[in-house]
Amino acid sequence: MLWFFIIALIITVLILSGLLFWSVSLNLKYSEKIEEIKDVVDESLDVLNLHYQRAARRAKLEVMSDEPVVRELVSDLQSARNVILLVANLIVGPFKDDENDDESDE
Repeated sequence: MLWFFIIALIITVLILSGLLFWSVSLNLKYSEKIEEIKDVVDESLDVLNLHYQRAARRAKLEVMSDEPVVRELVSDLQSARNVILLVANLIVGPFKDDENDDESDE
């Protein structure tokens, strides 16, 4: 009867070891994907920052025309500038906690 428990324990350990190996391999795979996504987000934020600076610079220019089309264009440019900033803040939001944790670890 003792040999039955020993065999059952060995089988249980083998199954749990296999599941642990599978879980660790999935975690490593998804960790790499997350790093790739983070790199893409960083590049996207750089592009958004560049376009935000350009839009902000152009939105501050004085317009010498009172035509409604020109005023509307300036208003649209200011709205686009605000949307770029909003999108950048939404993207950065989840990563702000990670940056604070990294700084506190150092």
